[in-house]
Amino acid sequence: MSGIGEIATKTFYVPGLETNLTYNPQTMAFTGVVMFGILLLAFVVVKSKGKKLSRIFTVFELLYKAFDDMAEEAMHGAGRKFTPLVFTIFVFVLFSNWLGVIPGMQSPTNDLNTCLALGILVFIIAHTSAIMKKGFRKYIKSYFEPFFFFLPMNIIGEVGKLVSHSFRLFGNIFAGAIIFALVGPVVIKTFNAIGLPTYSATPAILGTYLAAQAFFGLFVGTIQALVFALLALTYIAILREE
Repeated sequence: MSGIGEIATKTFYVPGLETNLTYNPQTMAFTGVVMFGILLLAFVVVKSKGKKLSRIFTVFELLYKAFDDMAEEAMHGAGRKFTPLVFTIFVFVLFSNWLGVIPGMQSPTNDLNTCLALGILVFIIAHTSAIMKKGFRKYIKSYFEPFFFFLPMNIIGEVGKLVSHSFRLFGNIFAGAIIFALVGPVVIKTFNAIGLPTYSATPAILGTYLAAQAFFGLFVGTIQALVFALLALTYIAILREE
């Protein structure tokens, strides 16, 4: 269990703020890799537009159309302007989850700071959108419903949505990292306990381990990205309609 959950952070002093800022260089580096990958893919997709049998453009066009339809349905025809946001969140979280499948790489979503930053982004956009749609007075009034003394509970409920949205993604990705950190040593100890030489079983162990990791990273990572994006869409839609 040594090393699991430990975050290698660094600090630097900011003269103007008179304080030390702490950051995770690994998360920042791998987030940069994800962003570069998304930009590169976007360039390839745009360049493939108009070409015959452009499968990659067709796939992304269908995905974007699916998100656009869901946004329009959730917000009764006013959700199209949120489609780029929700789709971008989906692609970013998807690539972040998938990055952990590559040996030597780490998912940025395996760091709570990344998940919390995405949750705060959605939180700010959702509440700003609600204020713009309903007006500030009506927005504030909703916190006093059904009775004025419900104000503290309504505020806690909104903060709880932010926490649950962020921790749900982090918990699933982090749980997968813990599982795979434990599986390898346990399997090797099991082979040793029953008297089988580890070297002869290495191909089977390695193949099973990589297949399971690929399944979790690709399939489960895709599901978590979709869930996170759809929850963001639902959260924005509910706040605008309340």
